[in-house]
Amino acid sequence: MSRILIAYYSRTGFTRRIANDLAGRLMADVLPIEDVRPRRGLAGYFRSAREALRGTLAEIVPPTAHPERYHLVVLGTPVWAGHVSSPMRRFLHDHAGSLHRVAFFCTQGGRGAEQVFRELSALSGRDPEATCALNDGAISRNEFAPVLDEFVARITGGSAGLMAAAGGIHAGV
Repeated sequence: MSRILIAYYSRTGFTRRIANDLAGRLMADVLPIEDVRPRRGLAGYFRSAREALRGTLAEIVPPTAHPERYHLVVLGTPVWAGHVSSPMRRFLHDHAGSLHRVAFFCTQGGRGAEQVFRELSALSGRDPEATCALNDGAISRNEFAPVLDEFVARITGGSAGLMAAAGGIHAGV
């Protein structure tokens, strides 16, 4: 078992792609947070936005991994209407007390990362070791490797670069 767990929720696949890439770079275990109800199509999109705006706790499948057994949990979520996804909100509601150290990443079509990082910090009760915001367009174009390299370096204590100019790494919240 790794000392790092990547727990993420993904509706469209962008967050899943980043989570799996990070898992390879960090030699981490991966825990996909699974929604009980499907969110396909336009109806799923609007339900997701409504739940995010209301701070709803979505019903999720009980996780197969135990976050309390990990030294670091990297939490990944899409930005929904400027907020944390409701499945991630539920996961943190259920497991925040068992988290030791955390890092956050989010994927977004527009903006909202800073608000999401503040929410993740409040929901987890922890300040992150590092944060990383990735744009869906950059993910689609495979233009995210340097941003993830810097995020991994911050998590593992590697040298800090100047990724702020690229808009991908945010120190703290």
